[in-house]
Amino acid sequence: MIFKVGEKEYKLEFTYNSFKHLQDFNIKDLEKIEDNPFLMLPIVKSLLDGALNHDPKKEFTDKEVEDILETAMEENNIGDVLTDLVGLLEDSSFFKSLQKKTKKKAKK
Repeated sequence: MIFKVGEKEYKLEFTYNSFKHLQDFNIKDLEKIEDNPFLMLPIVKSLLDGALNHDPKKEFTDKEVEDILETAMEENNIGDVLTDLVGLLEDSSFFKSLQKKTKKKAKK
């Protein structure tokens, strides 16, 4: 997915490398947004950090991610950005493989 912010375009993808940046991300926090909308910002930042850092050869610092997010919030609806990132996460092959393993364990 190409994410345009200002005049720059960023490739967003979730790969194995992305998930190293998402180790503290709790997917259950997505359910809490309706009651606590201020959780949206740290969730979007965490997902954006993972999606930007999909390539181990190019690392975005925490400051760079925050700057990109701040600019993106001026240009886009943060809810739309969250929806796009969650969709991208759900479509990633690594995430799908995690779901398969979890389902197999649940059946046992």
